[in-house]
Formats: sequence, structure tokens, C-alpha cells
Amino acid sequence: MTTGQKIRKLRRERNWTQAELGEKANINFSNLNRYELDRLKPGPKMLAKLALAFGVTAEDLLGGEESPEHGAFQDEELLKCFQQAQSLAEEDRAAIKRLVQAMVIKNQVQHLGRLAV
Repeated sequence: MTTGQKIRKLRRERNWTQAELGEKANINFSNLNRYELDRLKPGPKMLAKLALAFGVTAEDLLGGEESPEHGAFQDEELLKCFQQAQSLAEEDRAAIKRLVQAMVIKNQVQHLGRLAV
């Protein structure tokens, strides 16, 4: 599956229009159409924005296979922290999610930057 096909699939799974995805990811609507049609390849920054909007990794958007074990944690300490965070207020859980997503995207962009060199 191409990157454009993945973007379209994820958008449709969420019942979003291209305009809604564009607003969520802060991406120009016409570029989204080009991405979905594989007429334009999103760069690392665009991939990061799309990944954040969808809650997936940039690698998922690039056509890599989805992780077969979404719930498998190898880091027991991290798992324990997430389990404890479930009892926090929604606002605090949302802040944790944003922080984790930002760290993941930062690492994805760095990884994509190394691939582009």
C-alpha cells in the first residue's frame, strides 16, 4: 500500500473529510489531495504532522507494516507508568499523550532526516 493509500485509508476510517484532516494536521487541503493520489510525496515534516493527527508512526504512513503487537511493552517501568496514569484526570492524561506523541514524532523526524541524507 502506498503512502497516499495509507493516508486515505486512515482518514476514511476516522470518517474525516480532507478538509477536516487538513485542519487537524495544519496542512493545505490541496496538498492532502495530491498526497492521497500519490501525485506528491509528503516530506518529513508533513509526515510528522499527519502521523500526529492520526496517532500513528511516520513509518506506518510510509507503507511499513503495522506493529503486530500493539499492546506489547518491553519496558516494564514505562508500562507501569502508563497504567498509573490511567487514574489521572482527563486533562492530565491528555497532556501526557501530547508529550509522548511529541517525543515520538521528534524521533521519527530525526530518523527520516537521517534517511534523506
